[in-house]
Amino acid sequence: MDLEFHLQRGNHQSASRHDDVLEQLINDDIIRGFALPLPISILPFIPNASLAPLGCHEQETINEFGERIPKYRMTHDQSFKGPSGLSVNL
Repeated sequence: MDLEFHLQRGNHQSASRHDDVLEQLINDDIIRGFALPLPISILPFIPNASLAPLGCHEQETINEFGERIPKYRMTHDQSFKGPSGLSVNL
């Protein structure tokens, strides 16, 4: 029930607003070995599989000259509840 809900709902709006940045952040994680992309079609075959929506938030960092520059951070909302009232964290 929750799995289907999260598949239909998708990611947070911040992920949609910054989809190009998010794609690059995900690709970087894959290249570094921090993420393993799997096709959505295999989710029903993974016992107790769950999903968490992604977000992409703008932050600032400081460069070597002390100047503030924008930086983006990908988030995985593990506390986002499905219809059951449960989240990945719960």
